[in-house]
Amino acid sequence: MSMIYDNWERLVAAVLKREDIRQLCHLPSRSPSICSESLDFSASFQSSDVQLQERNSSLQKPVSRVVFLGGSSPDFLLKDIVKGFHGHLGDGIFSTSYISELLQDVEVSDQEFLVSGTKVVIKVLSEVKMPEEEFKQQMKIFGNCRHENVAAPFAYYFSNKPNGNRVIYDYHSQGSVSDMLRGKSRNVNWETRLRIAIGAARGVAHIHAQSGGKLAHGNIKASNIFLNSKQYGCVSDFSLAGIMVPPRRQGNPWYHASPYNSKSISQENDVYSFGNLLLELLTGKSSMEPHGYEGDWDLETWVFS
Repeated sequence: MSMIYDNWERLVAAVLKREDIRQLCHLPSRSPSICSESLDFSASFQSSDVQLQERNSSLQKPVSRVVFLGGSSPDFLLKDIVKGFHGHLGDGIFSTSYISELLQDVEVSDQEFLVSGTKVVIKVLSEVKMPEEEFKQQMKIFGNCRHENVAAPFAYYFSNKPNGNRVIYDYHSQGSVSDMLRGKSRNVNWETRLRIAIGAARGVAHIHAQSGGKLAHGNIKASNIFLNSKQYGCVSDFSLAGIMVPPRRQGNPWYHASPYNSKSISQENDVYSFGNLLLELLTGKSSMEPHGYEGDWDLETWVFS
């Protein structure tokens, strides 16, 4: 009780002192030292108010973290889980891909564990067309699609800043099927081509079986197919087409049953695109017309050219 009284007495004394100083400062002949004391006293209150406001502001703004879609790994700050960008892998319709490296051991699913130092791919997304909560729900669906023939994302980072969203995938060191067919070596034997086709077919079938049989990939092409550890085809990038704002010209017309300006993402278009992938595996040709799509040639002409 004595301590409470003493604190109250000090508070009253401080208030009275402040009032006395204020009155002295308004006298015609005030000394500089008194005014200085008054300003210092007021500044201390203002400084405390600013610090309190900053503290409250920081508490109201949650810090974005990398969210893992499976397993039991905790959520990390982006700078604490990946080392940064080691190299530029390529530019896609919806994202730019970079190679990076894990700084922590993470559990990406009940049966998968990645150790610190493992190389990963970070995709920096272009404009996302949905709000944060819907984006999180979609990423959860895509994360549940992990399969030996589907390179689904295992983590993501959401940001409201332009080009601030990140999606993290496994890294495939052999490159895409497109690189293999038309890279420097171009030595892809028929057994490997068959394994690519079988693996990609299994991956597409697995995706189509999700969400009650309603999920589609939306962007199947040779540059989105990789080899897994068993040397079978593995489908990647399926999570991006449905959550991104499509550019004016989306994808390659010969990979879709509809023209460039179509925004349709369907299992039927996936099947059509997979058939086109098979033609690329058989012929070794790229279905990307060198000078862009002019509408004056067709799929049959391309195959037999």
